[in-house]
Amino acid sequence: MKRTALILCSSLALMLAAPAVSLAQDRYVHANNSAYDSLDPHTVRDVARIASRLNFYDGLYRWVDNPPQLIPWLATDHTVSEDGLTWTFELRDDVTFHDGTPMTAQDVVYSFERMLALKKGAGSLFLPMIDPGQTEALDDTTVAFTLKEPSAIFASLVPDILVVNSKVVQENESDGDMGEGYLIDNVAGT
Repeated sequence: MKRTALILCSSLALMLAAPAVSLAQDRYVHANNSAYDSLDPHTVRDVARIASRLNFYDGLYRWVDNPPQLIPWLATDHTVSEDGLTWTFELRDDVTFHDGTPMTAQDVVYSFERMLALKKGAGSLFLPMIDPGQTEALDDTTVAFTLKEPSAIFASLVPDILVVNSKVVQENESDGDMGEGYLIDNVAGT
């Protein structure tokens, strides 16, 4: 009798939880003591919102472990020119955005140029190093950044080059906002 009651209670609990599971796939719950105002990875740069950026967006490289190690993430490798000015990244060819669209070097270029144009978040860190228009997609899986001068800190900032789906963001621009309004409540990451 006890076993039957236990099975019945467990089954009932699972049935009641099922709607919550399906709803959870369409919601983002932000449990943090800091105010939440945007999911746009290119407009915020604070510790409170790092969790949402790391869960929705990926960078070319990522910091992992303690002590920290910089490892390839969306990129597989990179090279630096002899003069230290051109950083060329080879991208993975198996990365897709949340909507299933393949990520390309053009999305990286768009994301980086968007960061520079918005002059917010991590973009302000790159502006002293790279002029707008100095990032180029060499092919679908190769992107090159040409710095103004050699930089000792560029490599440590590469994880902040978070890639957005350029097509989705451009389709959702409003009055020249570069998709900022859309990315407050929506994501367009890998």
